[in-house]
Amino acid sequence: WAAASRGGSVAGSDRDATKADGCRRNLEHAGVAFESVGVRDASRDALPAASDADCAVLNLPWGEKVRQTHGENDRILANVAAHLRSGTPVACLATDGDGRDWGRLGYELERAADVTPGTSKRGKASFDGAATCYLLRVR
Repeated sequence: WAAASRGGSVAGSDRDATKADGCRRNLEHAGVAFESVGVRDASRDALPAASDADCAVLNLPWGEKVRQTHGENDRILANVAAHLRSGTPVACLATDGDGRDWGRLGYELERAADVTPGTSKRGKASFDGAATCYLLRVR
């Protein structure tokens, strides 16, 4: 929404078709124009919209609802960095970032901020534990 309200284009992907469809419906419901939302595996697929992106937002698999394979989040990060222009800012929400070698994956770490669980309308925590939002820049 923030990008679209400022004249930017919005594109996204998820490896789960149901999640990608839900994202499209949410964008339509909010009245946000979007370029594309498709099914892609960001750990290995080409990301055509990324080459023109002014910024990127990543919500990596946390391992709570989606099974992860060893090193998958690093493969996602490296693939995304390979498709973005140098200098592109990236906000990345993750629970497994401590000790990650951001430089090896193509990023400079600018800042990190911890995010604690909130509650949903039903009073249940929206996620277990805590996450960190990493503010990165592609090398």
